[in-house]
Amino acid sequence: MNPITGKRLNRPYLIDELLTAAFRVYPQVENLLGTPIFQRRTILRLHRSEIEQRQWKMRLASGGYVKYIGQTDSIATGTFSHSVNGFEITRAGHLDVPHFIKIVRDRFFATARLVETEFDYSEIQILDQGTKWRDYSAKGIIFCEGYQMSRNPFFNAIELNPAKGEILNLHAPEFSEERIIQHGKWLFRTQSGDVKAGTTYSWDRLDETPTETGRQQIEDALRNFTNISFEVIGHTAGVRPVIRADNRPVIGRHPQYRSLAILNGFGSKGVLQAPFATEQLIAHLEKRKPIHPDFNICRNSLWPQQMTV
Repeated sequence: MNPITGKRLNRPYLIDELLTAAFRVYPQVENLLGTPIFQRRTILRLHRSEIEQRQWKMRLASGGYVKYIGQTDSIATGTFSHSVNGFEITRAGHLDVPHFIKIVRDRFFATARLVETEFDYSEIQILDQGTKWRDYSAKGIIFCEGYQMSRNPFFNAIELNPAKGEILNLHAPEFSEERIIQHGKWLFRTQSGDVKAGTTYSWDRLDETPTETGRQQIEDALRNFTNISFEVIGHTAGVRPVIRADNRPVIGRHPQYRSLAILNGFGSKGVLQAPFATEQLIAHLEKRKPIHPDFNICRNSLWPQQMTV
């Protein structure tokens, strides 16, 4: 969870609201689940070029970035292959997503709230008040399908530009750095002690199968800027659901079928954006509060004109 991202060192849209929600919600979820899942972290962002370093000086001079950062001096430790310049991002964090998902699934199983089965959209009944699916009745359905949204007949008019990414799990006993290291790719140690490195971006093979090309990209990058020895012990892949029109999330009720709702489009910023977006959606569904217009699914840029409201 990073407030300064990309080659241009931008701040994500609504960054302060997103951080406030995340730093509030994740500890609440930890208390509810009774297990640690979230950790405030410091990111060490290493400059990849003199151009990027000059750009950072301009960003810093603007005054809008100071509240997110810590040390900004030249940084040289035994971890890196040469003396490097960079800066620390202190208002950052890490969610242990696999652990979080496992704990939540276990909780849902224990309370009989999880049904694992193939979902057939044709089995949805849209009623005057609410919906019905098989023997289950509800006020509404919230679809959280990631890049599989393109299969959903109610929401597939929203165009996606999904991007595949890959992550390596490493055995790297020499790596003792407590910060998340970012230098094009990233490298860090999780709360449980695992060392992870990533990530890649590709658009031509959208599946969850790891590739040798992706692995090689990450390994080459690590060897370029670190001195550590490592062994790859795990390799995973996933697909980021990116909204083609504006790269922003989509949350809210369907413009025609008001008992159907969606929570999607987080791209590579899911951990950062999900708490804010989810609070917005639940407040809208339960209390009829408005959704932020740039996240609202009913924004005109997403739909054919005849479907907008």
